[in-house]
Amino acid sequence: MLRILVMVSLNEDEKMRLESYLFAHYMYAETPSKEQLVNADIIIGNPGKEQLKQCRRLKWVQLMSAGSDAYYDDPMFETVYLTNASGTYGLSVSEHMIGALLFQFRRFKSCQAHQQQRIWENSGEVRSIDGCNVLILGLGDIGSSFAKRMHTMGAYTIGIRRHHQEKRPAYIEEQYGIEALADVLPRCDVVALCLPKHESTHHIINADMLERMKTDAVLINVGRGSAVDTEALIKALKQKTIGGACLDVFEQEPLPQTHPLWDLDNVFLTSHCAGIWNARATRNRFLCLVKENLERFMKGKPLLNMVDRQSGYRQFDEDLMFR
Repeated sequence: MLRILVMVSLNEDEKMRLESYLFAHYMYAETPSKEQLVNADIIIGNPGKEQLKQCRRLKWVQLMSAGSDAYYDDPMFETVYLTNASGTYGLSVSEHMIGALLFQFRRFKSCQAHQQQRIWENSGEVRSIDGCNVLILGLGDIGSSFAKRMHTMGAYTIGIRRHHQEKRPAYIEEQYGIEALADVLPRCDVVALCLPKHESTHHIINADMLERMKTDAVLINVGRGSAVDTEALIKALKQKTIGGACLDVFEQEPLPQTHPLWDLDNVFLTSHCAGIWNARATRNRFLCLVKENLERFMKGKPLLNMVDRQSGYRQFDEDLMFR
């Protein structure tokens, strides 16, 4: 009988749902014992590298994260399947991005301060998403979900992919490869980063790119903190050479209490929680992915969201039913 180690926090109903997918021996432990690791055929969750070293029977790891940068280059995955959770977080993260952007555009920080001080006062001129140019770097599940919503709200959407593709989605007005970034930036009111951690994305937004942005542009980062040169960003925010930033990820996490980003009035930051396990919709989509992949695994069919060991990106696969 297959032994499945579940390192994901599930409630009792979700455990029952998972166990209905496949008859197997399920072990639930966010911090598993050595015995559980040694005996696991499948791991659902994100084990640490030291934990993986203890595995002896492992055949497949289904990550609970869309990012796989901590895993894909491990030699273990030459023989063990590695799949990520791309497709499960787009809804939750894109809604977070919209909320963060509106927080900046509608001056909600000022409104909140007025409420706390019981001051009846107009916070000043606000901006609208309708008609603004939105640049999305990374058109995976999260970037595409955000682009769709921006397009629906009347924004002009521009997509940046790793490589230029002639075919573009209906919700993207213009589409380019990464080499066009410097030329496109000066036109954009919003720059949204939805990029995985990779050597090709490290400090893709640096001092030079920040200088090219509009003075009222808002930068959003929900991918990886390493995509932005933090010192260059702080300088741009302090000097007001860009309008502001909405940040959920950082080069250093947790963000130290003494970090200058906490005190900047043109920054809205959250603690890497945009795509965390809080949303019921996220857990539902993840379980749908697990169900599909368990069925494929038992039938010997290709798994969805297989991670490419060279790039760290998921390999192309068909549209998933849970998107």
